[in-house]
Amino acid sequence: MGTNATDSYLISVTVRTNGFAGGGSGARLGNTWFIENCVFLDNASNGVVVADHCTIQETKALRNRNGIYAMNDCRIVGCTASLNMKGILALDHCTIRDCLVANNTSTGIEVGQSCRVIDNNCANNSFGSTGAGIALTYNGNRVEGNTLARNGYGVYTHSWCSKNLIIGNNATENTYGNYYLGGDERAG
Repeated sequence: MGTNATDSYLISVTVRTNGFAGGGSGARLGNTWFIENCVFLDNASNGVVVADHCTIQETKALRNRNGIYAMNDCRIVGCTASLNMKGILALDHCTIRDCLVANNTSTGIEVGQSCRVIDNNCANNSFGSTGAGIALTYNGNRVEGNTLARNGYGVYTHSWCSKNLIIGNNATENTYGNYYLGGDERAG
């Protein structure tokens, strides 16, 4: 399912087993989409990919290569991303809030820069790898109030990262450490 349409809605739809011949995504959508109560299941690549200024809420992404992939200025709220390689990926200026991200084989949530990752539950991500419950790939993110248990790392920042605010998280029983702060970072 692919479209460059903008200002559109996708509500209460299940998108399943797409893209196996060409390795495509379950749904690949343009700018300013509103997605609610959908299920993206067993797709060859990403469950759903959205461009800029989109909202995804109360949606499930299960058993895809990557569950939810959002470009810039998006909101992802109250979603479940499980049994994917990566659960939720977001580039810049996104908010990920109140999501359950569990049992993904690599990373639970991965963000670029200036994102807010607030009040999520990230558990059992990174089977046998050094992935993380939450991975920060650039600068200026706020990571607060998340529960991070039994991942490779709880929160992981790359060595070039700086100016990320990581506060008030509950990180426990993460295999390689609760926090790996690669750059000039601090967690409180």
